[in-house]
Amino acid sequence: MQLNPEEAIKIVQKEVSGLDEHGRIAILARLKWFQQARPNQIIEENHDWSTCGVMAGRGFGKTRMGAEWAWWQAWSNPESYGAIIAPTRYDAQSVCIEGPAGILNTMPRELLLSFNKSDLKLTLVNGSTIQAFSASEPDRLRGPQHHWAWCDELAAWEDPQEVWDMLQFGMRLGDHPQVIWTTTPRPVPLV
Repeated sequence: MQLNPEEAIKIVQKEVSGLDEHGRIAILARLKWFQQARPNQIIEENHDWSTCGVMAGRGFGKTRMGAEWAWWQAWSNPESYGAIIAPTRYDAQSVCIEGPAGILNTMPRELLLSFNKSDLKLTLVNGSTIQAFSASEPDRLRGPQHHWAWCDELAAWEDPQEVWDMLQFGMRLGDHPQVIWTTTPRPVPLV
C-alpha cells in the first residue's frame, strides 16, 4: 500500500506530536534533510556496520552528509561522545563546524546548548558532545573515547594511518561504535 503525501504527513504529525519540543525540532530537521538529500547521500541508520566510507568528487555533498549524520548521532544517542577529525584545525572549524554545510548550519540551533570555539567542542541539550580534532595532531586522540566519529577528507590527512589507528583505540563506547569517513578521491593506501 502506497500512501499519498497528505496521508504520510498526517502520520508523521501524529508521531511527532508525542515528542517534546526538542524532539519535534530534531525529527522535523531530519525529515527536511531526507527530502533534500539524494538517495546516495543517506547513510544507513542500522547498526550492522562499524565503518562507512564515502568517496566522491567535489560538489557531491560529502560535508553535508557528514554533518547531518554527526549531529543526528549526537541527538539520537543522548549523552554520547562524538569526534570530528579533519585535516587541520582550520578545516575542522571552518568547514565541518561553521561552514555552509557544517554542523552549525545543519543542526537546529535549539538543540545546541553551547559551542566552545577555542576547544572546538559542541554540547547538545541532551548531554551529547561533539569534539573536533585536527588530523595533523594524532596524539590529541590519545585518551578520548567515542561512540561515533566523522573523519572528513581522510585522503588529505598528513599521516592517515597513524591518525586512523589512534582513533580506533578510542572507538570503544557504547554497544556498537561507528565511524564514517568522507573524502575526495586520492590514491592513499588507507583509502
